[in-house]
Amino acid sequence: MDEKIREKASLFITIIYLFLGLMLLPIAIGMLTALPEMIGFLGVALLISSILFFYSAIKQFASNAKQKKANANFIQQINKQNKITNIAKQHDTIVNENIDIAIDCSSSLSYSINNNNSVIANWQLSNEDWIKFYKNEKKERITSIIIEVFWILLLGTILLKNTRMADTLDALLVSGLIGGVYGFGKYFLTMKSISPDVNSTENKEICITNSSILINGKLNIFNDETRWFKSAKLLDNTNPLVVEITFGWKTRRGNTYDEIRIPVNNKETANNIISSLYKKNN
Repeated sequence: MDEKIREKASLFITIIYLFLGLMLLPIAIGMLTALPEMIGFLGVALLISSILFFYSAIKQFASNAKQKKANANFIQQINKQNKITNIAKQHDTIVNENIDIAIDCSSSLSYSINNNNSVIANWQLSNEDWIKFYKNEKKERITSIIIEVFWILLLGTILLKNTRMADTLDALLVSGLIGGVYGFGKYFLTMKSISPDVNSTENKEICITNSSILINGKLNIFNDETRWFKSAKLLDNTNPLVVEITFGWKTRRGNTYDEIRIPVNNKETANNIISSLYKKNN
């Protein structure tokens, strides 16, 4: 997922916390005047809740600002590495003090083997091939989301009928609403960062590091303090070829996983990327 979308979502959560805190505060102050009556103690509870919402808003805002700054610095570092790599492409090999070995750069693809969040590979894809990739990805995502929404509709309806004694139609409507919001939200979040410009003739640039992918300048992280790399594989039944990276993160109900798929020019590129990811993340 594009990190800019995550930043906007985090800001939205901050606003929600702030809104709830502001709503509870005047009610709590009003109830406090009734102390030592029972309603006054309820006011104390609401005041504590309001303070906690304000604290959560401040904490969320600070975390978002820190992550935003870190992402900007990270993109700057990647671009700097790419600039060095592009200069080195003018010669037959890259020679860099941070690189363990000299690597052949005679092709359009460049590699670097070093520690931390180094660039594994960067390459370009024609706009025509990018549109093909987008259409394949759109089809794949829609199919996956339809299946997930179906299960939400089915299980949600059964749950509401058994736990809330809801009417079948009401249960279907509520489950359908939840499933629809989930499906639309997931589609938007997963497809936003790869949407093609049909009027553009410029090549699309992809850069992958040990922990992230830069797609047309949009950062997608799959390995950091809250997310971890799980696996990578080549999908060779598509045109163009695609590398699928699976990553996970913790939720209240356990671990959950998602995929980032990126188009590649050839199998050699894909195999080098997959090999490097397993080497650096295991």
